[in-house]
Amino acid sequence: MCLAGSAFAAPAILGVSGSLNHKATATITGSGFGSKSQAAPIVWDDASTGTLPTDNGKWDGYYPLYPIDSTTYHLRYTTPIRGMSLPHSHITRYIAGAHGEVGSGGWDVMFWKNRTMGTYPQYTYISWYQRGDDAWVFGGDNNYKTYDFSTGTKPYDATNWYTNYEPPSLSSRTAQPKWQLNDDAQNTPQNSLADPDKNGHNLFWNFGSNTMSGWSKIEMEVKWTNQTDGYIKQWDNGNLVHQLFRGNR
Repeated sequence: MCLAGSAFAAPAILGVSGSLNHKATATITGSGFGSKSQAAPIVWDDASTGTLPTDNGKWDGYYPLYPIDSTTYHLRYTTPIRGMSLPHSHITRYIAGAHGEVGSGGWDVMFWKNRTMGTYPQYTYISWYQRGDDAWVFGGDNNYKTYDFSTGTKPYDATNWYTNYEPPSLSSRTAQPKWQLNDDAQNTPQNSLADPDKNGHNLFWNFGSNTMSGWSKIEMEVKWTNQTDGYIKQWDNGNLVHQLFRGNR
């Protein structure tokens, strides 16, 4: 999207050219928009081309691996499998994986992106569609993590925080799970998040969508800072489910 004009007048749109369709390019012309460098996503992945992770240049790691950890259920781009349809009609594949051969509960099915932050503040917006397999085997604590931040180059370093469902957890296909925002280093020098109890809220937030009952769209905004003005916000199908302010790292 290209903008042109002066920064000193009220914005005025003079014309729009191009096609307003999925993946199309449109140019808006006018005045009063100001100027900024072109915005572009760090990662845009609709699973349409390539394989995980390195040959598409988008991700830095994934698990379970082929053929080390899984030869049948390794994380990969795939056309719809096991009766799980696509989230919408604009794609033909999605990313899926499990640990089926070894009979485990399917933990640590993930992929990640490394990011270097030289100065603060930094900002992140991320969104994705997610879906759980209808044949999910419920048991244990049903700890279903959706996003993890960690120092280093791989997930689950000692300094990490994450969003997940629990409790109530995904204990059945009809359960209404509650979102949690948790820091594994809480009450240690490696703590990354402010104590939510000191901000008038505990770790357990609003109810969310059951991932075994259909696709849901998740969105997050994060302000990364070494001061006390950071924040984390998360939406589940447009509903605000997390809003933690005053991060201390």
